[in-house]
Amino acid sequence: MAKPEGVRIERPDGSVVPCELDHRGYDEVEDMDNWDIVTEVTFRPNIDKLCVDVFPPRTGLGFRVARPQ
Repeated sequence: MAKPEGVRIERPDGSVVPCELDHRGYDEVEDMDNWDIVTEVTFRPNIDKLCVDVFPPRTGLGFRVARPQ
């Protein structure tokens, strides 16, 4: 089980939110490790940028997404 490294959300104003991860387990059907961002932050599609320095193969990453209004 390899953990993603350097996970962060970059905002348009230049701020960076480092993200802490929690391992949610191995999915035998999908053959992948699942990780969730547990930092209290919401990703805004088409506004924010999700960055990962090291994203191991067979890895899933879950996070909260803001819904368009």
